[in-house]
Amino acid sequence: MNTDISQLVLTGGGGHALSLLEAMPPSLKPAGYTALEPNSRMPLPYLGDDTAFRETYGPEFALLTCAFVYNGRPDLSLRRKIIEGFSDYRFAILPAPTAIITSASTLGEGTQVLHRAVINRASLGKHCIVNTGAIVEHDCRIADNVFIGPGAVLGGEVTVGPDVFIGLGTSIRNGVTICGGAVIGMGAVVTSDITQPGTYVAHGKHLLRL
Repeated sequence: MNTDISQLVLTGGGGHALSLLEAMPPSLKPAGYTALEPNSRMPLPYLGDDTAFRETYGPEFALLTCAFVYNGRPDLSLRRKIIEGFSDYRFAILPAPTAIITSASTLGEGTQVLHRAVINRASLGKHCIVNTGAIVEHDCRIADNVFIGPGAVLGGEVTVGPDVFIGLGTSIRNGVTICGGAVIGMGAVVTSDITQPGTYVAHGKHLLRL
């Protein structure tokens, strides 16, 4: 394996890593992946766990992408820890070929936009995931390490703090602000600001904080 910086390495080898591979253009050939243990479903060379990878390959070896989301519950703190463990490495911005990203939008380092997602004149921070078919509308401001689930819709001028998990099919009304560390369960409808970290789920026509 050569040491060309253009080689992409995935940090993570689970379901999101496989989805990310499906969203990459055919011309992009990742060099391998890191994970706690090999996954027989991953069609890439296994490069060891994160520690072994760092000991063997320095920051000059490859461009990384965090292909890990969460483990067991929608808490993005472990994902942030993994990213911070590679703070001296560079991360790729990965938009799927079928994603629509307007020219006035900005994507931070490490951000991933999967198939058929739409980013319309919005600003996304570092290491965000905009999953399949999600919509981020005009003038939204999304902080670092935010997960936006499949089919979620963020109306215009929504502000989202860091480390927020937005479940699939969630709808967020124009102008709403969501504080850092919030978890919003799938199918929720958010019509007012969320000002305290915690887990929020749909409860009839309202949100319930667990």
